Amino acid sequence: MNKSTKRPLNLFFIEMIIALLFFSISGAVILSVFAGADRKSRQSEVLESVMVLSQSIAEVYSENGNADETIKIVTNECGGLNENITLTKYEEKTQSEAGVLSKLTVTFSEDKREIYRFTCAAYIQNGGNNEQT
Repeated sequence: MNKSTKRPLNLFFIEMIIALLFFSISGAVILSVFAGADRKSRQSEVLESVMVLSQSIAEVYSENGNADETIKIVTNECGGLNENITLTKYEEKTQSEAGVLSKLTVTFSEDKREIYRFTCAAYIQNGGNNEQT
């Protein structure tokens, strides 16, 4: 009779171990999903701030055509970049009789990985001189 009472008890412990194993594995999977969602959320926030800065840079650059002045104005007005994000600019100017076509390419990078790149242009009549001839 002693043996028959041990069997249901052993079966109960085996069922409890299996249930604990199932919940442990489920918990690990759920935690990894939440960690991935948090990482994607942070990446989305960074990309959104970079897009706002890009739009501001394009708007200011189309008015003045000077990359250094544009970036200075935008970072003073909108705030600086995150310390992990770097901004790289490349400016190309083409002179013509009627004025100057100035193109600006800006690249945002994080840990040497490109996040976003855009190009904008400005046309300044008379080479930036507002004198009438």
